[in-house]
Amino acid sequence: MSGFEDAYIGLGANVGAARATLEHAVAALRALPGVSVNGVSGLFRTRPVGPVGQEDFLNAVAGLRVPGGADPGGTPPSRR
Repeated sequence: MSGFEDAYIGLGANVGAARATLEHAVAALRALPGVSVNGVSGLFRTRPVGPVGQEDFLNAVAGLRVPGGADPGGTPPSRR
């Protein structure tokens, strides 16, 4: 493993209970081994692009601290 890196993940939902979906997504990120969630932005509402008739999206960004290097817990791609 080569230290830790900062990573940022965009989150978005517009189906069903969008706010709850985003809360569950952040909880799942917090549960990842070796990963710490450094912060989560506030929620932003945006209009969908594409087919009409969709609900607005709720969006956020999560800042993470993750192990550096290739997938430290995974199988090398050449062996999958």
